[in-house]
Amino acid sequence: HVLKIREQLPGIDSVGYVRPNSSRQAPGDFLLRLVYLFDRPLDQPSLAMPVTPEPIRRDAIFRARDTGDMAATGPLRSHINPDRPDIFLIFLPLYRHGMAPELPELRRQNFEGAVFLALQPARLMQSVLKNQPAMDAYVRLRYEGYVDDGRPQLAPVTVYENFNGGRF
Repeated sequence: HVLKIREQLPGIDSVGYVRPNSSRQAPGDFLLRLVYLFDRPLDQPSLAMPVTPEPIRRDAIFRARDTGDMAATGPLRSHINPDRPDIFLIFLPLYRHGMAPELPELRRQNFEGAVFLALQPARLMQSVLKNQPAMDAYVRLRYEGYVDDGRPQLAPVTVYENFNGGRF
């Protein structure tokens, strides 16, 4: 069975995973493997590289690890395609033995890495709205951070906006 990500989920910019770098021979805190990139031929081999994520990416990886749940970044520049529109990264943690341990300290000990999706909000919204009947609507997608997070957040930012003559 073949996943048709490009056709079915065009808002996904890339798919891959990160895992802690246990090798002292390669620089970087994590090893990143990119298995899908929206505008890259599907038959090309995956890309792999050591990386040291900056604080926004690192916080999302560690938030996923520590909560045992998905965690996302705010909008940021892609390392792979920096000239493209901003993306959001969503991380899903992976643990030894499959399930997320109940206690945070056990999650940290058993953390194997995280699967990630990079979403491009404008392409995602265009794909959702293109199949809708003509709308007289104003659509705005804003990122305002995590509601339950006590840490400093990015300033709220509009990541998609479309005005089609509607009233708001």
